[in-house]
Amino acid sequence: MGNKQYLAITLSCIAVVVLYFCFDTSPPKMKSLEKSRLEGIESTGVSNLIADAMKHLDRSQSSLVEAMQMNLSATGQDTIQKIQALRDLSNTWLSLGYPAISGSYLDNIASLKPSALSWSDAGKMFQICLQNTEEEKVRQYCFERNSKAFENAISLDPENIDYRLNLAMGYVAMPPKDNPMKGILMLRELNTSHPNNINVLLQLGKLAMNTNQWDKATQRFEQVLDIDSENMIATCLLGETYSKMGLAEKAEAYILKCNK
Repeated sequence: MGNKQYLAITLSCIAVVVLYFCFDTSPPKMKSLEKSRLEGIESTGVSNLIADAMKHLDRSQSSLVEAMQMNLSATGQDTIQKIQALRDLSNTWLSLGYPAISGSYLDNIASLKPSALSWSDAGKMFQICLQNTEEEKVRQYCFERNSKAFENAISLDPENIDYRLNLAMGYVAMPPKDNPMKGILMLRELNTSHPNNINVLLQLGKLAMNTNQWDKATQRFEQVLDIDSENMIATCLLGETYSKMGLAEKAEAYILKCNK
């Protein structure tokens, strides 16, 4: 590699550092919203998450992320290009195994172009983080962002039950210390108001399985099949629950159907 190439790489790295720490490309309204959503999250933040993650990337991965960050900075106030750059960064960080950082970029997209769907996309990514991360401070970050994202989605589309379900599942994944049953109670309320909602019934059934309440689990899954006899999720889970209950003949029928 020649001297000019070394010089180009050095200048590129300097530019990345300057763009990261010396310039703020966020519009005032976006900065205000971001600040409000970060209230109460003292243990970590996306800049800390990125800084920590960069230490674990190899040279090609870190170079890719730096180049994409420079591309984001170069979009200026072009909303369409900025959203695409944010989405590319989100996809890249997810592929690298960092759903919390991936979700933060989806969060920024929702801030730039608010819609129930864009907030839901961000919330789902933070749920992936909750399901796959053990580090407490990262889980807290993802829990707070998950809750805010689905609260925003609900405010824009209050009739969508899935948004309320996902909000409840966030509280199930990380129960508040002062109200550990909050997520479960939210699910039960949804079941009371929407007794035939398949997604709610499936989640209640899975939670019953997690606590070895096999009778309750089978009841939920049977309800699903009463509504949709071809629902394969309920079919497969019934095979498992009947097996746990020692009902081999019943279990076999559902397992065979599940495996078709």
